[in-house]
Amino acid sequence: MPTQSIPKRKRRLRETQAEAWEAFVRAYAVASHALEREAASRQGLPLGEHFLLVQIAQGPDTGIRPSDLAAQSHLTRSGVTRAIDRLVDGGLVERRICPTDGRGQLLVVTAKGRHLLERAAPSHMRAIAEHFADPLTAEELAVLTRALGRIAAAG
Repeated sequence: MPTQSIPKRKRRLRETQAEAWEAFVRAYAVASHALEREAASRQGLPLGEHFLLVQIAQGPDTGIRPSDLAAQSHLTRSGVTRAIDRLVDGGLVERRICPTDGRGQLLVVTAKGRHLLERAAPSHMRAIAEHFADPLTAEELAVLTRALGRIAAAG
């Protein structure tokens, strides 16, 4: 007996949902562009590479697998691979052979990478505060954190 496919129900967003989505996209664009401009003005890393370098630095001392980095960053494997290549080429990250799996690789932040993060941290944190946190009250930050956490968990 052939199976019939059930037609997908057309889903329309309520006006408030569409407004929330548009506000989120605009806020992300404004904040990320401002952070990119500030990083470029101090010859810093692009925002995505900075984020990955922080994730690697916060990982285990033995290193983090590229696949785990891709999963926790929610970036594509190819996007992570290209960014890692740039970080390695810049001397900020090194690849090591995984001792438990000779075919696997681990990523470790170099001394140069740690120095860059330490040097960039004050201005990076000021930029995040200015372009993201400062316009919000403590209550709004708490609500936003919970809401975005639920969205991330549903993904």
